[in-house]
Amino acid sequence: MPGAGGGIGLYWADSTIIRNCILSNNSVNGYGGGIEANNGLVTLENVHFIGNHAGISGGGLSAHGSTIVATNCLFSGNDARDGAGVSVRGSTLILQDCTFIANYAWRWGAAIYYDEIGDPSGGLVENCDFRGNNSAWGAIIQLMNSADPALRSLTVVGNNHGDGIGAGCCTIGVVVENCLVAFNQGGYGIATDPSGQSWLWPVCSDIYGNEYGEYANEDQTGVNGNISADPRLCDPSYETLGVADCSPCLPENNDCGVLMGNHGEECTLTAVGAPAPPGVALEANYPNPFNPGTTIPFRLEAPAAVTLGIHDVSGRLVRALAAGVVFPAGHHELRWDGRDGTGRPMPSGVYFYRLETPAGATARPMLLVK
Repeated sequence: MPGAGGGIGLYWADSTIIRNCILSNNSVNGYGGGIEANNGLVTLENVHFIGNHAGISGGGLSAHGSTIVATNCLFSGNDARDGAGVSVRGSTLILQDCTFIANYAWRWGAAIYYDEIGDPSGGLVENCDFRGNNSAWGAIIQLMNSADPALRSLTVVGNNHGDGIGAGCCTIGVVVENCLVAFNQGGYGIATDPSGQSWLWPVCSDIYGNEYGEYANEDQTGVNGNISADPRLCDPSYETLGVADCSPCLPENNDCGVLMGNHGEECTLTAVGAPAPPGVALEANYPNPFNPGTTIPFRLEAPAAVTLGIHDVSGRLVRALAAGVVFPAGHHELRWDGRDGTGRPMPSGVYFYRLETPAGATARPMLLVK
């Protein structure tokens, strides 16, 4: 349909509450493929916006002159020119515990776009995840026109063709607090208008491994508690976003004493060389060095549930060869083809294979040479 509100149009609707709904595959030429909220107060709880389209902005949700409070909402596979997940125009947006996955904007704001038209927008985006989103030009979270939301405890990881968090004209002094912005492709981690008219202020955040660099302008590493260190994510495919026990994002491992990002410890890495648990022998892989693949042998004295993973030198899981698989007693071999969990070939370097059973864990190094 033309205009606004492909799924639901809310105009001057005070105290509207929408719970436990799915808005899927709606389309509009203008604003708000899933919902257009215009001059109202709207509460969204556990609402899923999936595969919606808007020709201008707000593929999933568009807010104009409104207050939006959204909790535990999912924005997945939506598209728009700007703000494929959410577009905000002169509104207050409060997002908590929301997830943005694989949304696409063919201009600005793959996940959230604070519009350059209308009055400035603000609010809070807190404890949210952003992964696999794609924008042609602008950032995954794009702020314009003096927008001043608080951005807190966000995980912005594995997005494509855009900066992680970016500010355009006239956006000054937005604080990015306790966030993780890492491994984004095709842009910087934090980017501001090169004219110097805008600025983002990261505080106690980890900005790391972004393709064009961590900061488009002045490097903030080491300032206000910011770090640039491998977060040591447990899952390199980003299906889950927890970190290892040795991650610098955990409160006990950074000077700020805070959790950087939206997820805590979800895996443990045993030091290389630790004694094998009783009844287990982790043997030398062959060939070693290797290209492209290698075989990893191990022996069990009794049946056991085995987890065998490949890790890089930072301890990040590259590939799981077995996850809690029960093997009988005896000699076993698993093969690694030199690729990560998504099928991408891994570069040359040292890797570690780690075997875990209910009795304990051990690991050994190996060398991939190309």
